[in-house]
Amino acid sequence: MRILVADDHEVIRKGVRALLAAGRNCEICGEAVDGQDAVEKAHQLRPDLIIMDVSMPNLNGLEATRVIRRNLPDTHILILTQHDSQEMMRQAFNAGARGFVVKSSVAHDLLNAVEAAQRGESFFDSAFVPLEQALRESEERYRALAVATAQIVWRADAAGNNLWTSDNWQRLLGWESVKAGGRGWLDFVHADDRARVAQKWQESVKTGREYHAEYRIRMRDGGYRHFDVRGVPVRNPEGTVREWIGAGVDITDRKRVEQELWASARRRSMALSAARVGGFVWDPRSGESELTAELQEIFGFEAGPAETRNLEQWISHVHPDDRALVLQRMKESESSGSMDFEYRYNHPGLGLRWLYVKAHMRPEESEANGGSSGEKDSARKKAYGVVLDITERKKAEEELSFSRQRLMIAMAASRTGTYCVDPQTNKFLNLGENLRRLCELGPDEDIPSCEDFLKRVYPEDVSAYRDEIARSRSRGEFQLEYRILLPEGRVRWLYDRGQLMPDPVTGAACLVGACTDITERKQAEAELKLVHDELEARVNQRTAELCAAEAGLRVLSGRLMQLQDEERRRISRELHDSSGQALAALSMCLATVEREAGKLSERAGRNLSDAARLVRELSQEVRTMSHLLHPPLLDEAGLESALRWFVEGFAQRSGIHVDLELAPELGRLSKEKEIAIFRIVQESLANVHRHSGSKTAQVRVGRDARKVTLQICDQGHGFPPDGNAQTSGPALPGVGIQGMRERVRQLGGHFEIQSSESGTVVQATIPLPAAAVRPVRKVQATSQ
Repeated sequence: MRILVADDHEVIRKGVRALLAAGRNCEICGEAVDGQDAVEKAHQLRPDLIIMDVSMPNLNGLEATRVIRRNLPDTHILILTQHDSQEMMRQAFNAGARGFVVKSSVAHDLLNAVEAAQRGESFFDSAFVPLEQALRESEERYRALAVATAQIVWRADAAGNNLWTSDNWQRLLGWESVKAGGRGWLDFVHADDRARVAQKWQESVKTGREYHAEYRIRMRDGGYRHFDVRGVPVRNPEGTVREWIGAGVDITDRKRVEQELWASARRRSMALSAARVGGFVWDPRSGESELTAELQEIFGFEAGPAETRNLEQWISHVHPDDRALVLQRMKESESSGSMDFEYRYNHPGLGLRWLYVKAHMRPEESEANGGSSGEKDSARKKAYGVVLDITERKKAEEELSFSRQRLMIAMAASRTGTYCVDPQTNKFLNLGENLRRLCELGPDEDIPSCEDFLKRVYPEDVSAYRDEIARSRSRGEFQLEYRILLPEGRVRWLYDRGQLMPDPVTGAACLVGACTDITERKQAEAELKLVHDELEARVNQRTAELCAAEAGLRVLSGRLMQLQDEERRRISRELHDSSGQALAALSMCLATVEREAGKLSERAGRNLSDAARLVRELSQEVRTMSHLLHPPLLDEAGLESALRWFVEGFAQRSGIHVDLELAPELGRLSKEKEIAIFRIVQESLANVHRHSGSKTAQVRVGRDARKVTLQICDQGHGFPPDGNAQTSGPALPGVGIQGMRERVRQLGGHFEIQSSESGTVVQATIPLPAAAVRPVRKVQATSQ
């Protein structure tokens, strides 16, 4: 077997050569120093097997694997990497690799993986064998579910043509499944729904987005049933849609109940809005009342069927000033046989309401039919009555009373003059002495009509005065602020308010009003406006200065975090390129020596085994430290794979079960956004481990056309109200709560933390550019 070795570290290539020297029928036909070099030499040498590293310059191993498998399908690729995570193994097999070996296990697994490739078999690292079994069991469960479900399951090709429909199509609708093939299923959709459904399906096929619609389907007997139909695309490794899988749920019963509930609620709403009346039956002996649903709503109780209520529950809402009167009238009704009174009631939601009660005392049904008892007649009776909400009527009465009070105050107040005008002729029936003084009229001067008064109105206010007169004729009141001219060119401001009222003598309608001198108030308003404008200008200036300073601090903060991430990436890379590679090479050298362990003394053999074990442990620690500083999956496979790797590792280290939910359309984001989201998840889960005491956590990442949303939840005991979840002591590389908030702010997003005794929720929203093109998510195809 001709083998090409691709790794950017010479010491690893030498170690692989040394290990393969012990294999049978193995020939190293070439070496490549990076991913691009591997693609070119694979095209030139046509090897049978390529041993490929992942983290390499120019082109990483995953991308190189995709290119080689596309151009040389007969060449097998074996991934040899330091990334010991199930997510990295998934990405490797999605790219087309036939084997996966971790460098920490290379001394034991490399030759086995090469031999498996010679036999045409795949090779999993021994630590990941359960994953293959889990995937196979999951596939079998999904296949059984598709057969057992009561829904109509269907499958369509990438162009939207139906390929297969489950037997439930015939069981529920009576039609043969073959009639639903291609676009034939549209012929059974209700004519009123067909155009909408066809357009929505065509849009989903065109865009590759999930399909969801509700519509009616015709049965064989001519009736229709409602269905809720959903379909999801199944994609090829390169991201294109391979087929569609979907299901339809019969929601006919739910639709019928919804329509009946809607009709019932509408009838009830119309009745309540038309009458605002509720009924009751009150038993004076027990103090209990049976209230209709309408009266429960008037009282602010939970609405429902007629229900028995205690007197104390209702009387507690009666206005304190009316409570004694209400109880007295109810007591009197036991002897008088009737109730008829009004009172105020504190509604829990609507506030103070006025209610009117009318009721009659009648014998109970048993006694009305001839029953007898030794008790007095009044003790055997109940009150049957109604309650009306008369709040609007009371408000109208109060408004009328207030209007009369304002008129009396205006007439008695100083610097206020009154008048009375005939609205038909616009003649002044009365011009009060105070108003004459406000207009500074002479003893012989008079203003007989409104037109004569207009001659004294400031010219710029005449038009508004005429318009208000015209409006007052239709609405019955006059209200305006305007200026009048005084001798020597002086100006006075008047507030004029009038209302149409019947003349107490003749009964004819007349406009009664009052004019108040508001000149001083207007002068004060003008001075206040000048002061306000000056203060507003100063505030705006200081605000601009503060905004400029804050913008500078944000730029500096963003640059510091960028430098911090770059330094972490550099240290991580140096650990990977120096210590990590040297330890891997040392492991391979020790593996070569271990083959000769039989020639060593017993003590030397034990020391050799201990040294190999220490090298493996040190390699694992260096790799963990490197990945926590900056996970290589974040650069090479994207945010989704990096989060899966981190969550798996965090769960193993901490013992906390983490539920990770990623949006199917997440795809790749900009480097800054992916780093920010990863750091927030990293810091939040570290806080869960250190502070919350929770044994579970949930991480959810969603995406739509405008934003990416992130939510991390736990069920711990929260943290103090000051929001300080950080304590002294060592911690995983993180940014702290303020750092998380600043990262989101740098990206123009929103960050929020909600904490209580039942847990903590960290939420972040990061906007996406309007013109951003969403990359196609590459997923492993799953058979249905």
